[in-house]
Amino acid sequence: MTNKIKIPPITFQIIWPILYILLFVFILLIYRQPRTKIRTKIIYSFWIGILLNILWIILYWNLKNKLYAFIDLIVMVFISFYILYLSFPDKSSNKKSIFNFFIYFLYTSWICFALFLTIYNKN
Repeated sequence: MTNKIKIPPITFQIIWPILYILLFVFILLIYRQPRTKIRTKIIYSFWIGILLNILWIILYWNLKNKLYAFIDLIVMVFISFYILYLSFPDKSSNKKSIFNFFIYFLYTSWICFALFLTIYNKN
């Protein structure tokens, strides 16, 4: 007998559009910041993460290649933690940067949950 965590599909249909809207707000706020090396690193990392997110969809659903999708997801998680590290608010941060950090924290938490589900529900 295998124990699997089953999430109703409607959950993903609700969560992902919300996350994509929040990611749009995140990157919009980043683009509105003054140009710095950290801002540039966040922007490049963000778009690499988005491309990996799209690649995961192709690998997992279209090609049914769970191993490469799993590897892709691990890289996505590392990039997300890197972006969180870069955007971590310090004492001089304003409310926008704290809000922005929180937005990306939600996304990172969700993909960490996806990684957990992938590991726990392995076939």
